Amino acid sequence: MRRFAFEDQGPANEIREAFHFEPRRLPLSRAKRSRRLRRRLIGAALGSIIFGGALALWRPANDAPSPESRAGPLAPLPVWTTVANAQPLFGLASPEFALDLKTYEVQLHRTGHGRQDIMVFGDVGGSGPFLRLIVYRVGTEGAPAAAFFVDLARRAAETGRAITFAAQPTALPTRLGMFEAADLNMTRAGAPDATCLGFRSLDAETSPAPLAPTKPADLRIAGFACAATKGDAAPALTKEALACLIDKIDLLPSVADTDLAAFFAARDLRDATACREAISNNALLDNESRRLRPAAP
Repeated sequence: MRRFAFEDQGPANEIREAFHFEPRRLPLSRAKRSRRLRRRLIGAALGSIIFGGALALWRPANDAPSPESRAGPLAPLPVWTTVANAQPLFGLASPEFALDLKTYEVQLHRTGHGRQDIMVFGDVGGSGPFLRLIVYRVGTEGAPAAAFFVDLARRAAETGRAITFAAQPTALPTRLGMFEAADLNMTRAGAPDATCLGFRSLDAETSPAPLAPTKPADLRIAGFACAATKGDAAPALTKEALACLIDKIDLLPSVADTDLAAFFAARDLRDATACREAISNNALLDNESRRLRPAAP
């Protein structure tokens, strides 16, 4: 126990009481001060450890990690979004491909506001005739032209199919302008290869012949027409029949788009098409066969 100066020293107590003298403590030695500081530091460290451990064990429900944080970063948003109950813009009524419309889907580009009208006819499962027609109005997103095979391979992948063979594309004149088309073999998981025709419209700059009528620069048409994979199915479309099918693509009357309306209204002015040529050749063959047919007795 520390003692005060002048404590228990006889007369010194009397002097202290007489003059109200307050004793002062003797200063601690350096060793004692060091030991006291060390004890305080150790105590503070132990208190911090205990407090931190208790805080880690006790975690409010609101601070629990969310499923999104546990799953890692969010997946990027899709480039195209499907619009529910969107107004159709186009129709197709073709006896050359007499199939019922299965789906009509409208997709909008997430940033550039381009629009794709996708019509699917026939057996989506792939065992019967199948037609997928895409009419694309390019927006501000920009869509640089790709090679024929690259473009159609990407569109085939959108349906879960892959192109296993592709012939060299050839020009196909239609009422809607110049197209290019090629024989394809397409397959999907668990199904045999289907014999198809792939096609897409050409821009005025790349078309081998002048287009009439002039196609809007932001309008692109592409798709696949596939035969059934069953043994007794009808053969695939010829390119001339495909041209007749493309000729039947039409703008619906309720659509108020002056550029598209002018384009589809002027298509009947184009006579030099593969479809017209095939019809004329068939008519000539019919006339010739009737001329050579023996007369009835």
